[in-house]
Amino acid sequence: MLNLTYPTTFAHLASTSPIAPLFSTRLVRVKTPLALLWLLTFIVAEPLPGFSQCFVSTSPPNFNVGSGPQSVAVGDFNTDGKPDLATANRTSNNVSVLLNSFLSIATQPATGSAVCVGSSVSTSVSVSAQESVTYQWYKNSLTSPVASQTTATLSLTNVTGTDAGSYLVVVTGSCSATSTAFSLTVNALPTMALSATNVCVGSPLTLSATSGLNSYTFTSTSGLIGSGPANTTTVSGLTATTHNFTVTARDSNGCSRPRPRPPSMFCQQCI
Repeated sequence: MLNLTYPTTFAHLASTSPIAPLFSTRLVRVKTPLALLWLLTFIVAEPLPGFSQCFVSTSPPNFNVGSGPQSVAVGDFNTDGKPDLATANRTSNNVSVLLNSFLSIATQPATGSAVCVGSSVSTSVSVSAQESVTYQWYKNSLTSPVASQTTATLSLTNVTGTDAGSYLVVVTGSCSATSTAFSLTVNALPTMALSATNVCVGSPLTLSATSGLNSYTFTSTSGLIGSGPANTTTVSGLTATTHNFTVTARDSNGCSRPRPRPPSMFCQQCI
């Protein structure tokens, strides 16, 4: 009879552990349940980086097995590529199996991102687990959970300067794992202004934008006027009416801001 016990998780053994050779199909004789528990304590005492360690304690973890365990074997009993534990129980005449369902973060979040105010930001993790898990993202500290960020993906919209910081996620099942940090930089939008004066029909109109930015795009209600590194442009051939213009400038961070209220310039017949 196969007696599957609960909980069925234990941490992965590091390949450099002194007891790594135990991870085979050989049997290790133990005389008492207490000795078995101490053996299991040693086996889970070497976690791999990036993996969770379910049992970190000065006391041996208490695994439920059958009555009178006499031997323990280590092997991949469910062919999932991870070592499992089994005990042969003499008194209850059965076998108890502890399946290795360690929790690990298989794909870490991006290292970081620099965006502009008003942007949307997302980064995700993927998890290796054989059980249901929960997620909680934190900002700057594990004492500062981010509200409503409880999935594998951190998703922020319309970010402002206050959203800048370091984010990480804690994934929790029977044990837990913490991701590496995702660093978010939020760059301010450039300050922008556009100026011009009224002109007469037949005279060119000069539009001037705030200087010191990387590129400028000038438009009117008729479409694109011009774009490039210059903060000024000239418009010719205007008729005697009111004309609306706007400029969008981009700074060295790639952030842009259109002038929110383009000026209305009146072109009139001059005597």
